[in-house]
Amino acid sequence: AMILPAHAAPPDHAAREDKQMVLIVDDDARLRDLLCTVLTPLDCEIAQAGSGEEALTSLLQRKVAVIVLDINMPGMDGFETAQLIRDVEELASTPIVFLTGQADVTDLHRGYDLGAVDFLVKPVSRQVFYAKVKALLELDQSFARLRSEAARLHEQQLHAARAAEVRQRDELAFTRRRERLTNIFAEASIDLASLERTIVTELSQLFDAECVLRLPTPDHGWHESVSHTESGGTSELLQALLVEPDAAQVTTSTSYQAVMVEELTARSQRFGVVCVGRADGPAFTEAESALFHGASAAAALAISNATLYRVQAEYAAVMQATGDAILAVDVSGVIRSCNKAATALFDEAGDTLMGRSIVDLAVESDRQRLEEQLDATLAMRQEVSVEMTLSAHDGRPVEVMITLSPIGDSVDLLVAVVV
Repeated sequence: AMILPAHAAPPDHAAREDKQMVLIVDDDARLRDLLCTVLTPLDCEIAQAGSGEEALTSLLQRKVAVIVLDINMPGMDGFETAQLIRDVEELASTPIVFLTGQADVTDLHRGYDLGAVDFLVKPVSRQVFYAKVKALLELDQSFARLRSEAARLHEQQLHAARAAEVRQRDELAFTRRRERLTNIFAEASIDLASLERTIVTELSQLFDAECVLRLPTPDHGWHESVSHTESGGTSELLQALLVEPDAAQVTTSTSYQAVMVEELTARSQRFGVVCVGRADGPAFTEAESALFHGASAAAALAISNATLYRVQAEYAAVMQATGDAILAVDVSGVIRSCNKAATALFDEAGDTLMGRSIVDLAVESDRQRLEEQLDATLAMRQEVSVEMTLSAHDGRPVEVMITLSPIGDSVDLLVAVVV
């Protein structure tokens, strides 16, 4: 143990802070020295004080683990000193062992009321004194470990709370950005060429990266849209896509520091590949990866819609231009759309054909046969042609050939061509 007088400055402040300290307070210098000698084997520092005033000064300078306090001292006695110690919040829990010349019952009661953990009667047994102080130091170490563990746990909880807050904020920002992109892509989805430019521009700006969009062409080739590159040269990402059209292989075909690739799939159909890459920038974060995945899904859906719009527009143009009567009907035979020729033949007013059943257009003798052909077309998913008689808008019978065909992959729409 290192023995220090109450007023002495320690030689090593860091070492002093690491070790526990025992404060021995007694007006008898020889007894203080003796008690210090008894505690020498303990791995602690020992400070001495000859009065209550010196003890209070020492306690304000350094944290003390155990206080050994004589009751009978001139001036400020041990009880008064203990009361002042207990009045200081930081010192209120410091264990006090009282030294007394006689174990008076009144003194015992007063001492325990002041928070004493033990009384030792002079002359003090060396073995008992050593054992009691050692036990109190070990208890102090246990409390210190508990406090340290509690502080560590509290810090972990604070870190987890901060991380959760950041994650929630990132998720909110991610949701807002994805919704914004979805709206932008939806607005541009009427025209496929405009949509392609919008996708590469928005993704390039969003991720501060080069963007390549690769879509298949009707002749089984590929069409590329590339965001502007600062160098103005050939895009390395595009070169990688030309070499490896498979999204999973692109990252091995480019030397970019950070690359993200997603296949564009919507309605169970693959529409192409989108890729963003940074030549010299930082790696993409998990939040950016999640955002890119969501943005790619929105882009795929917008491309799917644009493709459907284009097909529908082409189909509508052909449908209106033909001289044959064409109707689109659902699984129950209800008419959902028709061209001008069908309107002229079956609905002179032009407002009563929608919502009617195509079966109602047949004369009474052919209705059951037409209904059976509708069911057969749905069941076989194959085109069926049948001759029958329909009733024109003026009631006259018209001999026609009806061809019923499924519309693309649709499971609930058929096209009926009346010739």
